[in-house]
Amino acid sequence: MGQDYSYTQPSSSEEFDMTSLLQAEADLYADEAESSYTIAEAVHYPPQPEADEGFPRTCYCGCEPIVETSHTPKDPGRRYFTCVNVDDGDCHIWKWWDVAI
Repeated sequence: MGQDYSYTQPSSSEEFDMTSLLQAEADLYADEAESSYTIAEAVHYPPQPEADEGFPRTCYCGCEPIVETSHTPKDPGRRYFTCVNVDDGDCHIWKWWDVAI
């Protein structure tokens, strides 16, 4: 009816040496302890005053918002507020123009 498959599984002593695995783990923890890498604290942005339209007058980074136009298939030609520094990976303002107005 079909082929008979069989296999063997190697024993743990054949493939792994437990002492070397434990030593590797200990070395890893020692390297982490000696590392100069520190986890940065979260950046807290102060609340910004809002303009008459319901949109902040300044970005979190201090720049003035600009109006851009969307070129996506979902929202072609739709305008939105954004920041000139939006590509730097930090937190910046962003809001659809028609929602803010």
